[in-house]
Amino acid sequence: MVQEKSRSYLLLIILFLNLVSIGLNADIQGIQDVNQSYNPSNIDDKISIFDTQKIHQLVKLNYDPVIDLAGFGENINITDELSVYHYDTLTVPVGGNDSFSINPMLDYSGKDLTYNITIHSTEKTTNYETVENKDDEDLTTTITMLAQKFTIDSDYAIFHHARMFFKRKAGGYGTDEMKLYIVKEGVGGSPNISVTYANEVNGPYNLGNPLPASSSGNFAYYEFGDPVLESGTYFIVAEKTADDGDDFTGFIWRSQQGSAYAGDAYYYDGSWNVNGARGLTLIIQTQVSDEFGNDVIPDPTDISLQDNGQPITSLTQSISSTGTHTLTADETVDITLNNSYVFDRAVSAATTFQASNSSHLDYSISWDMNFITSGFSILPYSNPSRFQQIFLPSNWNKATPNFLRNGSSFTYLEETYGFSINLNQFLSANTYLNYVITFECTSPNYLHSNSLNAVEFNLGYWETDGINATGYEGSLISSNVFVREEMGVNAQDGQLNFTIYTPNGGINPLKISNPPNIIYSDTSEYSILDTIQESPGRYAVSTMFDPSIYESDKEGYWTVAYFWTNGTEVGFSSQQITVNKPTITKFILETTHDGGDWNDSITQISRINGDNIRFRVEYLNISDPFFSGEGNPITAANITFDSDWGVVGSASYIDPYYQGIISINAAEGNHSFSVDSSGTFLESDSLVFEVTVFHTFDINPISGSIFNAYYTDDDVIQFQVLDTSNASVQILPDNMNFYLDEALLTEVQDYSINILGTTIELTIYSGSLGLNLAVGSYDIRISVQKQDFFVSYSQANASTTVDLNILEITTNVEIVSSDNEIYHGNETTITFYYVDTIHSENIMGANFDISFDLDPEDAEIIGTPTETMGLYSVTIRINAPDELSINIFLTINKPGYEAKTSITIKSISIIPPIEDGGIPFFIFIIIGIFSAAAIITPTVVVVRRKLTKDKRAEKALFARIYGLYESVLSITKLIIVHKATGLPVYEMDLGSEITLDPSLITGFLTAISSMGIELRGDRAGSVKRLQYKNFLVTGSEAGQFTLYTFSETDLNQEIEDKLTVISEWFAKMFSNITEDWDGSTEVFRINLQGITEKIMKEIHLWIFYPFTVSPYKQAEIEEFTGLRKRLVEYITNGDNVTISRIFDELDDVRIERGLPIIFELIETGILTPVFDAYKIATVRF
Repeated sequence: MVQEKSRSYLLLIILFLNLVSIGLNADIQGIQDVNQSYNPSNIDDKISIFDTQKIHQLVKLNYDPVIDLAGFGENINITDELSVYHYDTLTVPVGGNDSFSINPMLDYSGKDLTYNITIHSTEKTTNYETVENKDDEDLTTTITMLAQKFTIDSDYAIFHHARMFFKRKAGGYGTDEMKLYIVKEGVGGSPNISVTYANEVNGPYNLGNPLPASSSGNFAYYEFGDPVLESGTYFIVAEKTADDGDDFTGFIWRSQQGSAYAGDAYYYDGSWNVNGARGLTLIIQTQVSDEFGNDVIPDPTDISLQDNGQPITSLTQSISSTGTHTLTADETVDITLNNSYVFDRAVSAATTFQASNSSHLDYSISWDMNFITSGFSILPYSNPSRFQQIFLPSNWNKATPNFLRNGSSFTYLEETYGFSINLNQFLSANTYLNYVITFECTSPNYLHSNSLNAVEFNLGYWETDGINATGYEGSLISSNVFVREEMGVNAQDGQLNFTIYTPNGGINPLKISNPPNIIYSDTSEYSILDTIQESPGRYAVSTMFDPSIYESDKEGYWTVAYFWTNGTEVGFSSQQITVNKPTITKFILETTHDGGDWNDSITQISRINGDNIRFRVEYLNISDPFFSGEGNPITAANITFDSDWGVVGSASYIDPYYQGIISINAAEGNHSFSVDSSGTFLESDSLVFEVTVFHTFDINPISGSIFNAYYTDDDVIQFQVLDTSNASVQILPDNMNFYLDEALLTEVQDYSINILGTTIELTIYSGSLGLNLAVGSYDIRISVQKQDFFVSYSQANASTTVDLNILEITTNVEIVSSDNEIYHGNETTITFYYVDTIHSENIMGANFDISFDLDPEDAEIIGTPTETMGLYSVTIRINAPDELSINIFLTINKPGYEAKTSITIKSISIIPPIEDGGIPFFIFIIIGIFSAAAIITPTVVVVRRKLTKDKRAEKALFARIYGLYESVLSITKLIIVHKATGLPVYEMDLGSEITLDPSLITGFLTAISSMGIELRGDRAGSVKRLQYKNFLVTGSEAGQFTLYTFSETDLNQEIEDKLTVISEWFAKMFSNITEDWDGSTEVFRINLQGITEKIMKEIHLWIFYPFTVSPYKQAEIEEFTGLRKRLVEYITNGDNVTISRIFDELDDVRIERGLPIIFELIETGILTPVFDAYKIATVRF
């Protein structure tokens, strides 16, 4: 981390910044002079302040980027350290003094001044003394040793003698004995008696060798043979070497009390113990020795040596200051000085830097530094050592510093803090020489990053009131600048300079004066000094661009530069920005297609696909003052458009607008297109417009505009909706409405819709179960809606009207049972069907009247004629007419059906009574015999006659239905073939146990085509037959198609009639297929479901498939009883119930009763077959 810096340097640095740019091609000073005065005459004497067009034609300056920066940094700290030795001798007398002086050179100050002295004593003895206090310490039977501590402070000393106060106890010596000796201090501070340094020469002491006399203040002398002791701690030990066991006898060592002596005396009772706060009397005399007899004093405190009144406690202690030092002592000594002094001073190295644009922490900041070594003489000192320490910021690169001394290289050392130079290489004799030192280093770029708010900006702009032009500031330019001294460590101080340079590398000054008619107050500067961090390492700077006053601020590439420093660390970065002229763009649209109605405020329009969009653009320059209009027209710009449907292009300038046309070829719905205005260094603009694209559409009835339906039939109308603005592609509408003679029809109730791919099949319930339309002509209007589709700009819905003709159903009367002859007085019953010959169905609920050609008294109708499930019955009594026959006439009708009026349905012969003899007698006898019975049981006769007639009708109905049933079961396959080409357009397989080989079918069709085989019949549409292989082929032709049915047996007449109905329907359905058909089967594939349903219904193929009960017939079903109810419940509760399953699982239901009921339920819509047309039928090719 760099040292703490002063804040005052940065202003000086900014003032001395030397901008280095590459290839300047303009006179910067001249431009700045123009900017400062804004006098139009400085630009061109001929240019008026109103002649702005001439200004726009001025040649623009080239772009010269600012990529380098040079300047002065803070001085680098250098420590100049000088070490010397000082030799001198002094004699310090008792009561006197001697002195020496320390004098530094130049501006050095004392850093580390240290004594190195030797003291020679003139006295030969030193004394160690303890003070008597008349307390006694006894040697006892348990305390066998006493010891007193003393120290030798000099390196060596001669121990001459010791004076101590010993005495015997009151009981005398007894047989006790004591000896004295000297030992050294052991571990833990107690005496180490394992090594004896000297023994008292006159001991041991006992009764025979008593202690020398001692008294207070006059201690006895004890001699130890003058041993030489080295510096250390010692003990004199008094040991009781003989003990008589009587503590009343023995030895006493006079002691003293007081805390000052704590820890000096010890006693031994099996282990050494400190004797509390007591000391034992001891005065020693020693002589300092160097082991060879020299008298050196090792401790200056022994002589109370002082320096300027301050104690010297060590021979090598520090000296507090330079100047004169006076020494004193309490005895006369000779002192030798061999002191060492370290002086230092601070030196500053001036620094300059060169910064280039680079990445964070790149070593791209080059530093040049220089300083003077300073020369001087070192006398009176000796042995000099001089070093200079150069302290660099820790992150500087010290690899190649390139040190020079007056231009020549020399020796230096790299250190952790920077560098060190041994200036002794500059020492000549006793003098250091004077040199100029220069060196170079590099440091990292500490500018980590910046977040400029944009890279493209606009100059300020102008507005006018027709007299004056008023200027406004342009884009805000702001940035967060981050400074980091190393990865993750933010700079804590320093200042940032944020400068915006013009294209020629200059800095535009504040605009402080304006030309006439120009109103503008400049509050934004292009160079900002920021000293306050928003957070550690982060600066936030911002300013705004000025408006140009007659080209004072030019559009082009400008440079933004960031410079940060704290004196010895630098961060620099610059980047190119684009500064544009401000503009106004007016986008103008034609509101309606080719309407000529232009509007500059709308952004949303509608168009039909295939139409176009016309637009205009007015592009105005507002960067320099203007005095009329909204700006100056720009005539050479780029006006382009782009659409989401892929159409792009540009507009051309046709004064006073740019004009463009966009063609539309898009899907229906919401789209967008954009118009952009741009130019070289012009403020660009763009506007997105929304356009709703509508397609046109129409309705195409597939089979023409006239549809015919028989009275009871539902009418099926197929149509397609075509996108007429997109190659008549078929589409499906969103909503559909249907009108019958302009009355809105209701779905489910009146019609249903079936979507077949893109074909819409409308089934109108025109029959008796739906609308029940009477015979006649009707208009069906189809109206469809689809989002984003129009017929035209003014019509949203597409509609068409088709004609629906309800045709009367042709009829026939079929006699079921009747008598050919009758006796007088008898009755006859005639039963008949009123037959729908179109659908081969019996007509129920008709109105009928019976008449005959006899008088009322000769014949009469008995009871009321009846009808049961379409079977009509009438009973006639023949009385006694004269005629031998009766002709019975029928008038029958029902709305929607062909009426039969007074048709003869039966002629019956009448058998008269026997003539010439009248009635034989035996006849009367027989009549008489049975008359009673006849009278008694008339009811039985009537019932029997009724049952007989019902049984006949039931058998007839079953015979018909069973015949249909057997014929259907024998059918194996149906094929519909286009006659002219012989190609099949529809096939149905009925799951027979006998599988037809496809090659057999192909062979049949080939034979028909190649051999010219024709199926003959009486009329068009009639049935023809042909035996082929093992199958009977029944064919029916109509229009361009032939229907072939493959069966194992002959078909029932009713089935054959139905084949004719199917072929005629198919020919009508696909009447648009001609003889030269192109072979496309798409229309048949689309209508596969409808074709299959029609065939299923007409020839009762539903018997192969399961039933489901219609949910719309619940009201009728609730009225059912007996077998009808049983069958409906079984089918409702069962799963996949078929005819075969009914008669297999319901044992009590006889086929002759159940089968007619099932047919009835199918024909009335109560049961509906369930099948998948796409599994049983196919369209090849």
